[in-house]
Amino acid sequence: MLNAEEQIEVLALVSSTKNLILSEQEKAEVTVKGAADYVTNVDVAVQEFLKRELAERFPDVRMLAEEQVNTGFVKEGKYWILDPIDGTTNLIHDMKLSAVALGYYENGEITFGAVYNPFMDELFHASLGGGAWLNGKRITVAHDRELKDAVIALKQYFAAFIFMDLQYIGQTVFKSLNKKKFAIFFSLLRKVFIVVPLTYLMPYALHMGTKGVFLAEPVSNVIGGSICFVTMLCTVLPELKKMEK
Repeated sequence: MLNAEEQIEVLALVSSTKNLILSEQEKAEVTVKGAADYVTNVDVAVQEFLKRELAERFPDVRMLAEEQVNTGFVKEGKYWILDPIDGTTNLIHDMKLSAVALGYYENGEITFGAVYNPFMDELFHASLGGGAWLNGKRITVAHDRELKDAVIALKQYFAAFIFMDLQYIGQTVFKSLNKKKFAIFFSLLRKVFIVVPLTYLMPYALHMGTKGVFLAEPVSNVIGGSICFVTMLCTVLPELKKMEK
């Protein structure tokens, strides 16, 4: 198990990725791995940086990382488990909700973990038997709160990701076709035309309260995805037919 000094060293490494992430994000190189599955230059840069730095400090610990082929896993071994950017889709859309996630595994269990959001400058970490911490301050769950006094957050991820994928594809396609107006339309679609009116304004205008917000968000994502899809059909297909001629 990592001792206190080693944990501090690892946390400093993880938080030092901030400048790298912010500088690499400006280059915006995206590769599609599969459906709703992307990798960016930021993912690769962060992974290579931490892989190199951790290997220098802990040469006996192997790394399992998302953006590489991982083989030869041994249950009794020691491993870093890394997701260089957890929330790549959010990163692509500049949503400021992405994080570096690093765990330490040894002899069959995770004994240490750190999650760092460089945009919010929030560094979470926890260790086996050592509790959980945020930016050096101990954090705990509430013990005296009843369900009626609690805050519950729900997210319709499936609808949201379909929307974001269509939005990103639309932006990319129209940029490549030099159709700047349509590219701008797609870039503004989610926040300006769909999410704000349907998710925030409509529930209160109709006096639906907080229940309306929970209902309106997935509805807005479905409607937004549909608009993206129809817009692409009406604009991209004619362009493709022209290219065939």
